[in-house]
Amino acid sequence: MKMPQELKMKWVEALRSGKYKQATGTLYDPQTKGFCCLGVLEHIALAGDVEIDPVGKTSLGNPKYLGTPTKEFWDSVGAANDVGSLCHVAHCGTISTLMELNDGNADDYDESDEDYIAPLSFTEIADVIERDIEGV
Repeated sequence: MKMPQELKMKWVEALRSGKYKQATGTLYDPQTKGFCCLGVLEHIALAGDVEIDPVGKTSLGNPKYLGTPTKEFWDSVGAANDVGSLCHVAHCGTISTLMELNDGNADDYDESDEDYIAPLSFTEIADVIERDIEGV
């Protein structure tokens, strides 16, 4: 994935700032005021707003995901995304999505399964973004 360098750096900084509470399964949870890592990206790119793609409600075939950033969002911020809005990145020798790194995949795998992904903190996700998403 590629994105404008300035936006990438703002995203990484926001994730590391401690200002955002981490949530899973949704871009933004108004009850807990928590964000997933992609919700943080939208919040900074859209000046405090977060949009949700209703088509994304069954992302990865799992209805627990309450939306993903729309194609229009990715286009508007100048990000060339590889597959929809899932943001594939290399992690621990495999290809994962930022949604999986944020939420983990315990609903689908046991911790003993080689495909199990434990949720990462925003700081750890920022490290992955810094390393694996190309700034242009």
